[in-house]
Amino acid sequence: LTQRPQSRLENALDPIGLAQAATAKALADAGVGPEVIQAVMFVEMLGEFRLPRKMIPAYDNPALSLARRIGCPEAACYLSNVGGNQPQTCINIASERDALG
Repeated sequence: LTQRPQSRLENALDPIGLAQAATAKALADAGVGPEVIQAVMFVEMLGEFRLPRKMIPAYDNPALSLARRIGCPEAACYLSNVGGNQPQTCINIASERDALG
């Protein structure tokens, strides 16, 4: 999901809002509706979401922030370490969780 606001930066989604939009797009792509969100058990995000950047807030718990916005605040929330291999590590962990049921 790419965001290119046509006007001011203030009109852009914040990082959690962008993750929320990506989640909605993924659900639509999978052919399921938002009612499936109630079954979400885990929300994991990359540790980079905690790093403060100019014009972008740092989040204390970005996974929980996303879980609340998408409607599954009871999901177990995890935040990865910061590093170049963390996206793949997150996929590996999620795949293992899926395999274990």
